[in-house]
Amino acid sequence: MKLQSETPHTQHTNGITAIDPQTHELGANLIFTAHDLNPHYALDSLIKQYDGATTETICFDNARYEVTISYSKSNLKSWDNPNFQLETVREFDIKIIPIAEDNRRKVTLQVSPRWPDMQSKGDSPNPSNPDLVGINVKTQGSNFSLDSYIPLLQTVFDNFGLKQQYVSPSSLNEYSTIYRYERYVRLDRDKAKRLIDTDGLLDKITSYCRTHGDSGERTWDNESERGYYDKVKFDSKTADSLISEHELGKQIKHYHPKHVRDNPSDPLYHPKLGIALVEDTIAWTDRHDLTTEIDELLINSLSWSGIETTAGDSFVSDDHFDNADTTHDIELLQNPLDEIKQTQQSFVDGLSVKPDLNGSDRQVLELLSEGKGTVSDIGDSSGLTERTVYRVINRLEGVLSLDNGRVEFTSEYLQSAITGLMSEAKSTIESVSKSTSPFQEWANAHGVDVSEKDSRLIMRFGEVSRELDNRIRGMEILRSAKLAWAKSGKEKRKFKWGRVEWTLNGNPRFKEPIFR
Repeated sequence: MKLQSETPHTQHTNGITAIDPQTHELGANLIFTAHDLNPHYALDSLIKQYDGATTETICFDNARYEVTISYSKSNLKSWDNPNFQLETVREFDIKIIPIAEDNRRKVTLQVSPRWPDMQSKGDSPNPSNPDLVGINVKTQGSNFSLDSYIPLLQTVFDNFGLKQQYVSPSSLNEYSTIYRYERYVRLDRDKAKRLIDTDGLLDKITSYCRTHGDSGERTWDNESERGYYDKVKFDSKTADSLISEHELGKQIKHYHPKHVRDNPSDPLYHPKLGIALVEDTIAWTDRHDLTTEIDELLINSLSWSGIETTAGDSFVSDDHFDNADTTHDIELLQNPLDEIKQTQQSFVDGLSVKPDLNGSDRQVLELLSEGKGTVSDIGDSSGLTERTVYRVINRLEGVLSLDNGRVEFTSEYLQSAITGLMSEAKSTIESVSKSTSPFQEWANAHGVDVSEKDSRLIMRFGEVSRELDNRIRGMEILRSAKLAWAKSGKEKRKFKWGRVEWTLNGNPRFKEPIFR
């Protein structure tokens, strides 16, 4: 029994005025190839001149930074090329630290050489590298805008007497990529509770991921503060389902700083809502499209949570985030998350009125309600085979999910509602189950759906293994069913002239009558 919705995610506007998120984290590989290995040679010469490390103070974007360039030994073999100028291959570390205490912008750069067919020393794997010659600048920074990083790198090079053109935009290779990127807003703490409350945004996103994606992850830490760290990570399939044409997996995160403040007038008393690119990569040249995609999800997440999307009391400015609006080329969308709640409610309502469950479905839900959580536990307690338990999970997609052998309800709401119903109706359900005891037990044990039509029995096995296919066609399994049917005092004719249906490798099969 799948929970599905046919409601489209209707688009209402095209281009809106809304809060302007701030860039937080960036992880990128910026590859410069216009000057071959000359930037690497220049850094090597600089480091040798200053005995391994040198520090300068630079000014960038009206702020002062302390910049240290040092080196670390690389695990790379020298390039077997007559023009290669170095015996020892080094990697260069550039640390950029703000001098002002209220400036939280910082950057760490690792500069490595690149050439075709690079080889590592010892047993280390060889680098995966396009067929190019130049340098790779692994860039990890926070609180700088995307388009600030290359000018910042140029400023660093200039202050250390290195040529700016080595790291100019025109020197950038098309293989440059972004592998991590986060945008955030800082929310008033009371408003932010709508994200982390039971059945709030993160709960709804988690439920949505389970029914619309292939993979995802929910992580939280409430030890020092409710919502200290609470995130949902989901794949590209979920991303596209949430907002059409979104192509990248992301994470949505509600979080506080390392040391949570207790003064409401301190901006760091209030949490961030951040949305980040994780585990996917995107070309550097597509960075502005990436920003648009992240901002669209962030602003719609606010809207779906009932939080204002324009500057005002819902937001708190900090050293880098301004409580101010800008114009976005994005769309506000109808909330798709409520579809899950509505379909879950319909399932619960239907269950309370007329349980649309076979015996094995009911058993699994009962045991989950009693705290049995793994496939093996449920099988041992019910007498069902593990194969049958897995089939129940598939039938109840949208209600149940499976994670490393553990069976769970897809939402806290479903868990609470179904547990209550199972408890209230337990005596009734037990009486129904016992009314067809021997044959129903047989059907439950083999994961068979049973119905009657036109005064004859119909048994549906679903997808079966080659072994079970042979047992059905060889009548072995059907004879055991016939014996259980007789023990139940059922009419023999219904079974004899009944129908058996199953599929093998997706190919439908049937047998009727069962016995001639």
